[in-house]
Amino acid sequence: MNTNKMLKPILAVFVFAIPLMADELDRSTPGKIIWTVKDWPANGRLIKPKSIGNITVAYFANDAARKPLTVEFNRDATVVTLHVPKQAPAKNAVVLEVVEKSTRHPDGRIVLSALDAKVHGSKAKLETHPGNHRVGFWVNPADFVQWKSDLPRAGNYNVELTYSAAGPSGTKAVIEIAKNKIPITLKTTGSWYRYTTLTVGRIKIPKTGPQIITVKCTKKIGGAVMNLKAVTLRPR
Repeated sequence: MNTNKMLKPILAVFVFAIPLMADELDRSTPGKIIWTVKDWPANGRLIKPKSIGNITVAYFANDAARKPLTVEFNRDATVVTLHVPKQAPAKNAVVLEVVEKSTRHPDGRIVLSALDAKVHGSKAKLETHPGNHRVGFWVNPADFVQWKSDLPRAGNYNVELTYSAAGPSGTKAVIEIAKNKIPITLKTTGSWYRYTTLTVGRIKIPKTGPQIITVKCTKKIGGAVMNLKAVTLRPR
């Protein structure tokens, strides 16, 4: 009797019975998920777990500068990919900041979501899939986007813009908040489905209370201004 032939199928069953290490998702902080990745992707494409929500920015948990990772969606946002280094970092935890409607989070950041923005004009409009809300079809540079927000904290903020743009770089825009005007020159992200987050400036909010936040185009380069996902005010 050949015992090797008998052992092979038994060993095969044993190998396939070993479960893969599951990723850890820490949701203890509202609006923020710490994603510890157990199996790092060798191709540099990290597929987001399901039911995460609308991502506004992603970055490594140990990165004090919060350098944003590129977040790419397929057409209907059923697959979301984070572009990461092919070699696993020493600490492989990624922070995903998520929001549906505009809100203020416990860490003080105020996120203005495209989902409840007021879109003014003839062409720009809200496009939405579960996990990907954005103002798109912004082909008329005269169109603009606004939020009315009750800012609960006076002081200094960094202003961040989350957007995508497939055309050439060079489109210019401005964010207006509490008499502050922040000019922006947009760089292409290479695809309408590929998003990045830029820190575009710093402002000082002199007092609490209702404010109108506006994003306008001042010069359009290419076929459309951008897909606008969010504006974030982050205390500093």
